[in-house]
Amino acid sequence: MHSKKQQQSQQVKDTNTISETTNPIQPNIQTDLSIDIDFNKVFAELENIFKGTPNCSQSDFTQGVVNHYVAQNLNVFICHPVHKCDNYEAKHHYEFKTNLLQSKGYDIYLAHRGKPMVATNFGDGGDSQWGYGGLFTREHQTIKYE
Repeated sequence: MHSKKQQQSQQVKDTNTISETTNPIQPNIQTDLSIDIDFNKVFAELENIFKGTPNCSQSDFTQGVVNHYVAQNLNVFICHPVHKCDNYEAKHHYEFKTNLLQSKGYDIYLAHRGKPMVATNFGDGGDSQWGYGGLFTREHQTIKYE
């Protein structure tokens, strides 16, 4: 079993663009409730991220969402279709356009680091189906955030 730092480093390695940065919204774990983020604004940013990328693959989308929120020092879980997530602070449903007539729905969950969110993917484990990042440990398809 890997330590927390090794798990985070592994996710950084897997997504290739996540880096540890100091960010003003990073919560102080001892006083986590003092951090106030407008999650509606955070989710609205998704439209701008993928607006100019009509040929973005589903895998690029899930990993792009993870990279975006981890860079803001948030724990993130994105999944389609069958999953469970508990103790999250914000949830957003996003319809990813797969072609002109169809889309694929993803649920995106966010929590401050230090919040014990737990997420499980009951479906396919491929990058086009789900993504996760932040401070976590993974056991099979279950991600436990810290």
